[in-house]
Amino acid sequence: MINRSFVERLIRDIYDSIESIRELTSKDYERMTKAERLAVRYSIVAISEALSALAIHIVRKVLNKSPDNIHEALILLEERKIIGRDVREEISSLMRLRNILVHRYWTVDDHMIYQSIKGDFEAVEKFIERIRNEFRI
Repeated sequence: MINRSFVERLIRDIYDSIESIRELTSKDYERMTKAERLAVRYSIVAISEALSALAIHIVRKVLNKSPDNIHEALILLEERKIIGRDVREEISSLMRLRNILVHRYWTVDDHMIYQSIKGDFEAVEKFIERIRNEFRI
């Protein structure tokens, strides 16, 4: 059975991080401070970690499967028609960005991140809405 308070907390964390990114990227990139650019990175990592925990929790509790990682969890959710392919692919891309931010942070181009994520979290929001609707959360 799904742990509702755990899922609700993860969803709240995701939306808080999205709000933070939207606020930070509401100004021109050139006007952002180094701290604000790093805050965007941190928020991307926070969203990714919460999405990973959410997807794996749903797969374990609802599908009774034990995925090794977020990518396996997303594939299982897609196979069960809980999410669509477009959502799986977008979230997988976000997870790859998270891995770069964590493991190869020195290669990151903050301006490119700014341009690619500025206000665009449609797939994440679709994922959350689908989870909320499917499991009445």
